[in-house]
Amino acid sequence: MLAGRETEIRVISETIEGARRGRAGVLMLSGEPVAGSEARRIGLVDEIVSEEALLETAQVMADGYRHSGSLAMTLIKQSLAREPMTLEAIFAYEAEVQIVLGDSEDSTEAKAAFFEKRLPNFRSK
Repeated sequence: MLAGRETEIRVISETIEGARRGRAGVLMLSGEPVAGSEARRIGLVDEIVSEEALLETAQVMADGYRHSGSLAMTLIKQSLAREPMTLEAIFAYEAEVQIVLGDSEDSTEAKAAFFEKRLPNFRSK
């Protein structure tokens, strides 16, 4: 199981680092306009939708995030913004984050909601 997780983490790390070094990084620094198809090709966007479908697509995405704990989402955003790390540093960081999340009120709420078959009511604590 660890080998699979190691591969998954390595792919994520390499993808983030690749964006920093490649065309995506240049575009982020320059503010140069980029076509949607080019943005998708280089990994700046995941999906391209028509203007007519934009609001509905955004609402569906937001609804999916709405049920995520904001504490967990904050930590995910922070991890994505970190400088490149070695695999060992990634594992150490993950261990720290797991302790924070595991000891949180949101974690207790998530477990209770799961067993009670209801949506969680996260409070970012």
